[in-house]
Amino acid sequence: MEKREIALTVSLIMDGKQQMRFDLRPGEQWKGGTPGSYRLYRDRCVPVDGPDGEPLFVTLDRAFALMAGMLCGGVNAAPPCPDLPTGTGVSVPNGRMLGDMALRDVTRTTTPPILGHDGRWHVGVLMWGCGTRFVPVDDLIRK
Repeated sequence: MEKREIALTVSLIMDGKQQMRFDLRPGEQWKGGTPGSYRLYRDRCVPVDGPDGEPLFVTLDRAFALMAGMLCGGVNAAPPCPDLPTGTGVSVPNGRMLGDMALRDVTRTTTPPILGHDGRWHVGVLMWGCGTRFVPVDDLIRK
């Protein structure tokens, strides 16, 4: 049985019997976890991992969404890993605006996709004057 500290426990009880139990454990107790992230465990001992088998660190919102999905029959721990190998050409928002249009920079990925603690995939891109910056894959346009 896992011995790390439990921050929150949620139990589903029907007809007086416990049907399912979820434990949230602070992510900083693991290598790769950050403050504010959590590992989700089902029935005390089964960790919910990402699709690649790596530990999945999630925010509270994402943890509750995962619990709801499991209670309704869909596990969907994380979206599938996008096919964006290192060196892929992409355009990314650069934070500047021209009128009401967001400007983008064309660049290349510098890392393979990484599953963030927010449950979204991120990739490192080389930004002029900033070095490598991690950007959600949802914000990219492949070139």
